[in-house]
Amino acid sequence: VGKVVNTETKKPIGGAVITIAGTKFIVRSADDGSYRFAGVPAGKYVLVVRRLGYAAVRESVVVTDEAPVTSG
Repeated sequence: VGKVVNTETKKPIGGAVITIAGTKFIVRSADDGSYRFAGVPAGKYVLVVRRLGYAAVRESVVVTDEAPVTSG
């Protein structure tokens, strides 16, 4: 789970495309910037966030079986 926001204004960014690099997982952020992936196996991944008008952002995350991972 996470939220896409503009780092300068802290305002949410809706319609961003978030992918887990090297997998089939892809979601879009809601109008409030929130997003959620489901069914991702435990492991180390790289999230890639893209939105027209913004530079792409990559963030490393570790998914465990124990609790949801929050990013953003």
